[in-house]
Amino acid sequence: MVVLEDGKPVSIMHKYITGKNALTTASPIYNEEGKIIGVFNNTRNISDLARLRNELLATNNVILQYSSETQSLLQQQMQGEGFIFKSKIMMLILLFLP
Repeated sequence: MVVLEDGKPVSIMHKYITGKNALTTASPIYNEEGKIIGVFNNTRNISDLARLRNELLATNNVILQYSSETQSLLQQQMQGEGFIFKSKIMMLILLFLP
């Protein structure tokens, strides 16, 4: 109905009762006079894409956690050698010193 009212394509994500995710896109169909004579509707199952997105987000969170832990451990190690710093740039400088 929104496509008929606005005359513009509409995309909506929805979830079926089965738990599957879908993306539906509806576009108006015009006749020669420019009047809407119908709507073309395309629905795609995006459950796998949603699962992959969630896995990617979880993986990125783990990477951020490991990166933070690595920086903390490196900073502790450098402090043990007499260096005290907080900036990431200083840490990178100290990493490349012989």
